[in-house]
Amino acid sequence: MSIMDILNKHLPIITDTVNERRNHYSHMEMAITSFFQKKGITVEIEPHGSRGPDIEGKNGVRLVGEIKHKREIERDLKGYWSQWNSRSSFGGKTAEYKLRSEFPQDVKDLGRDVKGWLATIFGQLRNYTKKANLNDGWLVVESIHEFDHDIMDAINYLIKNKLIKKYTKEISHNIGYYHISYN
Repeated sequence: MSIMDILNKHLPIITDTVNERRNHYSHMEMAITSFFQKKGITVEIEPHGSRGPDIEGKNGVRLVGEIKHKREIERDLKGYWSQWNSRSSFGGKTAEYKLRSEFPQDVKDLGRDVKGWLATIFGQLRNYTKKANLNDGWLVVESIHEFDHDIMDAINYLIKNKLIKKYTKEISHNIGYYHISYN
């Protein structure tokens, strides 16, 4: 087998794998970029792969956001709270930091899905906003009607405990866009 035969056989697999890793949200990308474009904002989806915010503003616009697609939520949401309270370090979380320390005792009474959204909003997204030296960020969620109730429970809990200042919510093409401002 020649080197060309080997390359022709394996190159498409390598290329597909890289492209798949590059943008987990390609099926949502057009809707998301169009949503922000209507606001006069150009965004890039997964500009750093999985090593940073899923959305960043372009052309001098300072904006960060986190995207959650349906399969990702169904697969991972229940584990986000425990990840943010573990000895692991990832994405700016140090091994010593425990998200739980930010909340009153009654957080233990919340359901696992609500706590998963707390970890997403107040752990992951807030971390991205801090790194970008911003006070606000965007949570973008596919199949919003399936998840909105738990997201709103998390947002209302954060507002009640004065951990976020305000939020807005818009829905377009079954995708929810939550613009969250932190205290």
